[in-house]
Amino acid sequence: MCPRSPRCSLEDGSTYSKSDSPTQRYEAQIGHQQRYKCEVAYDGTYFSGWQVQRNAKHRTVAGTLESTLCTYFSLDPANFYVLGSSRTDSGVHARGQVCHFTLPNPCKPEVALPEINKFLPQDLRILNMEPVSMDFHAIASSTAKLYCYRMSISDVPQSPFKRLYRSQVQRGVDLGVLEEAVKAFEGTHDFRAFAGQVEQKQKASGKPVSTVRTVHSVKIIPSPEGDVEIMFLLEGALYKMVRNMVGTSVACARGEIGIETLKGMLERGLQRKENRAKPAKPEGLTLEKVWFNEGWVDLL
Repeated sequence: MCPRSPRCSLEDGSTYSKSDSPTQRYEAQIGHQQRYKCEVAYDGTYFSGWQVQRNAKHRTVAGTLESTLCTYFSLDPANFYVLGSSRTDSGVHARGQVCHFTLPNPCKPEVALPEINKFLPQDLRILNMEPVSMDFHAIASSTAKLYCYRMSISDVPQSPFKRLYRSQVQRGVDLGVLEEAVKAFEGTHDFRAFAGQVEQKQKASGKPVSTVRTVHSVKIIPSPEGDVEIMFLLEGALYKMVRNMVGTSVACARGEIGIETLKGMLERGLQRKENRAKPAKPEGLTLEKVWFNEGWVDLL
């Protein structure tokens, strides 16, 4: 750790400020070494989300990856970070999360990857690992993300084998209204009414936080058994944005909120507290895929 001085020196002669973010300190230290892009899958049930947190009740995905990689590559955990393309919430799953990290020395992914996975818990796996240029960034370089929300709208009790990966919504969901509601999110809107912690982030940073986002398309896929999948292809999501979109749409489908009220939230950029719908439960949400090119266009 660095002493309590205005700036701290690193081995390569560069310096950073104690006020810099962990990412800035990390980037300052690693200099011009090898960066790696990884695709990661995890069952989020027993993780407190992606982001490393202080005093988390459970493990975090990034924290588990960081500790495992530091052990395998003999790195200093105080100066090593794994940056994910999406900071999934506690209980949210991923089939195609993407992250990057930088090593002080290049490695052979075909050798390292099988060994790293041996040390990871069974509910977390690195699916692939490849070297990328130093300007690759898991968040800034992404072009689109696909999320799927899975739920049952049947009054029949849900199988216990589905309970960790699909939420159950009972009491009269109108499937037609649900589809009309989720389709209202398509396009570029101000999603402030569907985002969490906006005011806290603005207060912490002292800067305004943009809540304008683009949803490229939404597709709803029902099954005869009463299961529903809602696919969201979007440019990027705010904190809890997808879960809030689903929760508000379900409220519309149950007659608790009018469709025009939902549309008005998007048009007027209302605050989250003015949207009385609760977010959908986390277990139904999965990050399916992240793009870093225009390949997602074929899905529209």
